[in-house]
Order: sequence, then structure tokens, then C-alpha cells
Amino acid sequence: MDKERQLYDKFVDVLSDRLDEDPSPKDLEVVMKFLQNNNIQATQQHKGLNTLTQKATSLPFEDEDEIPPLRVVK
Repeated sequence: MDKERQLYDKFVDVLSDRLDEDPSPKDLEVVMKFLQNNNIQATQQHKGLNTLTQKATSLPFEDEDEIPPLRVVK
């Protein structure tokens, strides 16, 4: 069990280091998947989450018809 804990800790350290640099979209995808797999969620009181929500809901589109289609990159 000790080896698994060390591996887990190293993985978390690597992810954290990548976020401190200039993370690529793939880096962010890996971090999000890791958080999801470990049931880690931000609380409603999380300042950064609230800021992100405000930015996302105040996009410069007056009408839903003006919103560009979602582009999924694989």
C-alpha cells in the first residue's frame, strides 16, 4: 500500500507542477479527469468558481442565436 500512496502523491505533484506552468488543454483535461475520478468538487462558496461562473454567464452575446456553435476538439 505504501508504493501506491507514493505513486499517487507523485502524480498529484506532477499535475500541480503542470498547472503552475502554462498548462496545455490536454493537461487541463487530465487534471479534470483526475478530479472527477476522485470525486473532488469545488464548493459553491469557492471564489474562483464563482468568478468563472460570472464570466461564463456574461458573454458578449445579446441573443442565443448569436452564440457560436460548440467546437469539440479531440
